[in-house]
Order: sequence, then C-alpha cells, then structure tokens
Amino acid sequence: MDVRNFVRGVISGGLIGDCYGYIYEDRPVVKFDVPLKLITDTLSGDYFKDGSHRYYGGTVPSVFRENARTNYENPFSYAATLFKGSGSYGNGGAMRVSPLALYGLKVSEIEFDVSSIDK
Repeated sequence: MDVRNFVRGVISGGLIGDCYGYIYEDRPVVKFDVPLKLITDTLSGDYFKDGSHRYYGGTVPSVFRENARTNYENPFSYAATLFKGSGSYGNGGAMRVSPLALYGLKVSEIEFDVSSIDK
C-alpha cells in the first residue's frame, strides 16, 4: 500500500465530506421524513435491545430515549435543544475519527480495535 496516497485519501475524504455537507447544515426541514424515521427507529431500537456495547457518546442515549418517548415523530427536535440550543446531530465524532485509520497503519488489528473504542 502506498501510505502517502492513503494519508492523502483520508484527509481529502474528510475535507470533501465536510465541504459537501456544509450545504445541509442548519436546514430547518428534512424532506425525507419516512427514511429518517425508519433509520432513527432502527438505530434506537438496536440501542434499547442492548446498547451497552455500542459506546455511544454521553448524550446519545438521552436522544434515543426521547425519540422513543415521542414515537420518533421528529428525530431532530430533541437534539436541537442540546448544548445550550446549538444542537447536535452527532457527526462530530465521525469527522474526527478518520485520522485513527492513519494510526492503524502502525499497530496490529487488535491494538487498532482497542484504540478505536470510546471507553
């Protein structure tokens, strides 16, 4: 594997994803309500079965509980109230984890898996 190309790919992928995703930030309306509801229902349903192994951030369980309480009618409404009203859609971790792939080039698969788990 060409490490330089891999590193460029990781950094470029994060940058391109962030740039293209910008147009979707702060949009008040989600047009695909049915798929969004199904995805939210599925993810939180899996969490309620046994979420202990998922290592979600500290706020995500409360979002799942609130969505279940309101029958997933508006999946973003509770998240929008978090963090002093600035909201959170939970993408920050996904954006910041890509450099972990670079670290993974130098460690065994087991060490990489252990380092990627948020304890």
